[in-house]
Amino acid sequence: MVHRLTYGFAIVVGIASVAQQHASAAVYPGRGITASTGNQRGLYLVLRPDTAPPLNQAKIDAIRASETVTREFFAESSGGKLDLRYADIVDVPITLAVNPQDNQLHRPNDWWGIAENYVRSNFGLEPEAYQLNLFDVSATPEDVNQGWSGVATFPGNNLAMQTPPGPGWGQLVVDHELGHRTGAPHSSAWRLSDNGNFNPHVWDEHKKAYVEYSPTIHGLSPVAYGVELDEYGDPLSVMGNISNGTFSVHQKRVNMGWLSSGQVPDLNATGDGVYRVYAHDQLQSTLNVQANVMGVVNGYDANSRYGLTFNRNDQVFNKGANAFQTRTDAFTLEYRAAEEGVFLYLNDGLLDLDLAGGSDRNDHRRSLQVGDRFEDIAVSPSYFVGTGAANEWAAIGAPAPTSIYQLRPNWFEFDVLAKGQDLIGSYVDIGVSTVSYVPPGDLNNDGLFNQLDVNDFVAHWRSDTSGLNRVAQWMSGDLDNSGMVDLDDAILLRSILINSTGQSFGLTATVPEASSYALAAMAISAVLITQSRFSSVRRPSLPCY
Repeated sequence: MVHRLTYGFAIVVGIASVAQQHASAAVYPGRGITASTGNQRGLYLVLRPDTAPPLNQAKIDAIRASETVTREFFAESSGGKLDLRYADIVDVPITLAVNPQDNQLHRPNDWWGIAENYVRSNFGLEPEAYQLNLFDVSATPEDVNQGWSGVATFPGNNLAMQTPPGPGWGQLVVDHELGHRTGAPHSSAWRLSDNGNFNPHVWDEHKKAYVEYSPTIHGLSPVAYGVELDEYGDPLSVMGNISNGTFSVHQKRVNMGWLSSGQVPDLNATGDGVYRVYAHDQLQSTLNVQANVMGVVNGYDANSRYGLTFNRNDQVFNKGANAFQTRTDAFTLEYRAAEEGVFLYLNDGLLDLDLAGGSDRNDHRRSLQVGDRFEDIAVSPSYFVGTGAANEWAAIGAPAPTSIYQLRPNWFEFDVLAKGQDLIGSYVDIGVSTVSYVPPGDLNNDGLFNQLDVNDFVAHWRSDTSGLNRVAQWMSGDLDNSGMVDLDDAILLRSILINSTGQSFGLTATVPEASSYALAAMAISAVLITQSRFSSVRRPSLPCY
């Protein structure tokens, strides 16, 4: 296979005085070598036309400068578990050949093998004895219809770069391709793109129909029916788009093994509490000059947490089967000090939790900040990944989805409480609590709609609920999750009561007088409500998703 790079509660969990126990000790790769660990040796092959001048010192210096940046990057990303240096740099002249497709000079077919055999014959080196063969083909013409700046082959130890080494794009390409060598896939992004190829929809329970998603109308919805999963879309990671940022915590734990399950605990097992999560992008590299090995001043602390994860059973629409199918999705929260934000990944894709960034592919504003509260059910457990076909979802004619509350009757709420710094590094404290579904209108959660719910509603009249989660707001009478118990909620509750029991239990008469205008409006609404579009139950428990 060939890869191508194209253009809580009072319970406190793990916040004891770990910093006081953290001793400074440089960490270097161990003796064992895997794809993502060890002190690895690479062979750097500089290919050039045999008519061009041989490799010179300036080129070697540029390669070594890029190598240093790469070694520092992987040492810091791996926590000192990986160093990859170019043990040998060799000059490889090749004879170009005319390609009949365009009648221009190009590298010959099987230039990989030709270059390796040249090294064997002229330098006595065996390319397969190295953990990596990096083919720098920047001095040679591209292949016909090439379309890549960097390419890695699997299985095997070969990597090629059309872009010359150096700051900017050249450094990104080599670190990206080496990231694949360590086991990292692309770092994608979930985007609600609205263009000729993608037209996301949400389910409107009131209309019993799919409607086009609008951030103004529907608010934050990180996934939808027809969401774009942008393969290179993560602007934070070297495995994504235009960034030399470190890998995601999900990849460091799952793909490379640089972080353990103890350092990224599973909330399905550990449950509610307050978790201190440290930034995973702050390690500092250090070089042992005598041994010529790159490590870090301090590695990832074994007793600290660098992320939180949990699995969720979602329903994803399969276009080929024309049906929703259950899939286990992995969610991972992480903190990046450089971005000063808490980010959430769905599998390998970055989710957008901040509408301020809009649809700009390169915008970094996708995180939670101190004071923000987020419920995982806001990422709908029912969605469809678009393929890029115009008006795709509307043309499918999909059946109605299962209610998100039926799919996930219990979900996590995350509250970003505070930021800080200690001897280990920068951190955020995140409160995690489990929220259980309660039908809107059943304010006392007794399974009935009756006078007791009206009494509770009256007791909460004009209450500010902006600091509560969605279910707590419902149980306080804020049925539209507006942050205030008001006239709109009285209308909703009356509709629920009438449709469920046939009576309103005197709701209109018992709501305290907020103003003569409000009473008049309520009285009018009470008459109209049974004659208008509110004649059916309007359930804020089943919003657009």
